[in-house]
Amino acid sequence: MPQGHLMESRIWDVGKGSSNYIKAATKDVVIDCGRNGSEGFSPMQHISSPARNYGVSKIDYLIITHPHNDHIDDLPNLDEHGLHPKRIHRARGSRELVEEKLTEERNSNEPDEAYIENAEIYLELDNYDEEPEPPQTSNPAWSTQGGEGVFTDGGEIGVSFHKFSATGDDIGSGRYDRLNNMSILTVVQAQDSSVTSGDAEPFKLVTCGDLMPEGIDDIMETTSAMETAEDADVLVAPHHGRESSFNREFVEQVNPDLVVFSDKSVDDGVTANGKYNDVANGAEVSYEYNGESEERKVITTRNDGRVKLLANNSDDCEVSVWGTNYADMVSGEAGTDALDGDIEAKMSRLKRRYKESAR
Repeated sequence: MPQGHLMESRIWDVGKGSSNYIKAATKDVVIDCGRNGSEGFSPMQHISSPARNYGVSKIDYLIITHPHNDHIDDLPNLDEHGLHPKRIHRARGSRELVEEKLTEERNSNEPDEAYIENAEIYLELDNYDEEPEPPQTSNPAWSTQGGEGVFTDGGEIGVSFHKFSATGDDIGSGRYDRLNNMSILTVVQAQDSSVTSGDAEPFKLVTCGDLMPEGIDDIMETTSAMETAEDADVLVAPHHGRESSFNREFVEQVNPDLVVFSDKSVDDGVTANGKYNDVANGAEVSYEYNGESEERKVITTRNDGRVKLLANNSDDCEVSVWGTNYADMVSGEAGTDALDGDIEAKMSRLKRRYKESAR
């Protein structure tokens, strides 16, 4: 296995929820904070555990696609383990709807105490926000040089984040639909052409939160969003791969090699597995528990477990799955779930390659 990947990602198995940890060059990024309560697994506890090789003591960048409970119910563990984010990006317009829901729960005869705790932390995240140096950009990018800035293909080696959301008012009538359609679509790009011959395209990971038809239609009208997302290596399907959120035109434009469902066990008729399978191009997926691999078009956390992505660019990337056995992961035993090699050694190799390519 090649060492020193510019970007590493873990799409955790958190049941019907979402949680994605990304090591972006030298920075720690989290997209959504779901957890697997039935298995006793907390991604935030996991990445902060001294028994692991993640070394996360503070999150550099936290993106909450939208504040439904299955995307924020690991926030108490983020808080408990001191992973307070240096910078935050949340769905525009979500605060008012969360405050409205909180008021209802607090006045209820049977309040949802877990949601109240999660939502209160969500609203208080601003209190953890530090003033970064240099000032925040709307689409940050981090390079192997430890700096920050926007770079172009063939330029600096780094990982960039590009975010889009619905801008219209017609995104649903009820609070549930509106929050789903406020979901942030994020395109993560990793670019290091120095490790392959020729002009390699950046690796692209596209995440969609719980976008439903109205939100997808709105985003598709934004040319820059679709151009940025097209020809993705991996698409995390909107709304956990639900049939109701499948939009063939959207998926065809994104043109993913591989589609990931972050979901728990459901009836076959609820997800659009077959439809995504018809559109995706296919990618090799390795099984960490037996060393075998095969081409897949759709993988699901409910059947395949935690998903690992390693990438320098689109030509130099790997996908593997852990399996569904949580025993080792929950116990904190070190193993194949650790990051891909020592962080300092990895970044040293990347910096050396960058300097050589610039000569």
